[in-house]
Amino acid sequence: MAGEHFEKAVIDLARLLGLRVAHFRPVQVRPGRWITPVAADAKGFPDLVIAGPGGVLLPELKSGTGGLEPEQRKWQAALGEYGRVWREADLHDGTIERELRALRKARP
Repeated sequence: MAGEHFEKAVIDLARLLGLRVAHFRPVQVRPGRWITPVAADAKGFPDLVIAGPGGVLLPELKSGTGGLEPEQRKWQAALGEYGRVWREADLHDGTIERELRALRKARP
C-alpha cells in the first residue's frame, strides 16, 4: 500500500473537486496482523473508488517502487479503462488531477 500521506492527498483532491470517494480500511486482528475483510473475488481490489458525473476510476495507489500483487493485476485487467495504478509522481506531475477533473464533466 502506498503511504498514508499520498492516499490522503488523493482523497482530499477528489473531494475538493466534488467527487465521491470510497476507501475500505484494513483492521488489526492481532498485533502486527492487518486484514481488510472482503468476500468473493475482492482480494486485491483497488485502494479507492472515485466517482463523478463523468464516470468512475478505481486506482491502486503505489509508492515509487512498489509493484502490483497478482490479485491486483487481475483486478486492473478486469477493470480495463476504469482501473489505474497511480504513483506519488503522478500526483506531483498533475496526472492524477487531470484524470480527476475529467470525472467532473458528464459524459455525452
